[in-house]
Order: sequence, then structure tokens, then C-alpha cells
Amino acid sequence: MDSSDPYVEAFDNFMREWLGRAVRYGAALSRDPELAEEMAQAVFVDMYRTRNEPWTARQPGAYLFRALRNKLLDERGKRRPHATEHLSDYMAVEHSDAHDWSGVICTGLLELSEDHREALTLRYFESLSLVEIASVMDRSVGAVNKLLNRAKLELKSRIERSGEVNEFLSGGQK
Repeated sequence: MDSSDPYVEAFDNFMREWLGRAVRYGAALSRDPELAEEMAQAVFVDMYRTRNEPWTARQPGAYLFRALRNKLLDERGKRRPHATEHLSDYMAVEHSDAHDWSGVICTGLLELSEDHREALTLRYFESLSLVEIASVMDRSVGAVNKLLNRAKLELKSRIERSGEVNEFLSGGQK
């Protein structure tokens, strides 16, 4: 790589900013962190080879996540599913009480449908706008809004049914 090439420098900056987020999103979507990392790297290699410039797009995150989503969907049929992985990478915590909550939320998220889990991940862990999520998921903004509302209700219901909320709120005492 020629470091004096402005494309190389811009690409390197884009990759440093977005690679970690792409891997986390891919892991949440695929439930396979190793596959997510492999596919995220493949997306960046493809971009570099074609000299694609996603950082010039109005929504670079949506562009990247959509490319990764497509790569993961293509790969889905070629590999057998792995064991469920936790989404703890998304749950940055600062104190132990938050960590307890993150476990409850992770469990609930893993029980959701793929569409619900993906919509919540993009909105609340990757901070994408409704327009960006619509672009990634190839849906209208209204459909994404409805999907998010249903996903939140389903997550709330699953967490409440699990009984973990009551145990958490009572401090682990029954």
C-alpha cells in the first residue's frame, strides 16, 4: 500500500472507525463472532479492491452494514449455525448492577426473531437513524418504525416472562 495515496489514507481512517462496529453488528446478527469478523474483513477487502469510497456516502454506516448484512446472508447457506453467543460486547458496563441488567437484556435479545434483534441492534447499539436502518434492512422507514416498536414490546414481554426482572429488582432474594 502506498501511504502517499490519499485513497489509502482515507480508507485506513474509515476502516479504523468502522471495523469494530461492523464486527459487533455482524456478531449480533449472525450469533457467530468469528464469522462476523471474517465477513467484515471481507467487506473491507472488497471495498479496497474496488476502490469504493463509502466515507463519501451520506450514510457510511448504513452502506457498510448493508454490505456486511448481504455478505452474511450469502454465507449463511454455506455454513452450519454455531452455538448462540452472548451480545455482551454491546453491553458496555460501568458498574455491577448494570452488568446484571445487561445479562437480562442479552438473554431477551437472543430469544427475539432475527429481524427484531437486528432492528434493535442497529438502533440502540449502533445508533443508526430510522432512515439508515431502513436502508440496511431494505424496508420503508414506516416499516422499520413499526418493527422497532414490536421488537421493544416483544423484548419487554420476554424479559418479564422470564422472571429475571423481579429477581434482579429484589436484589437476588426471592
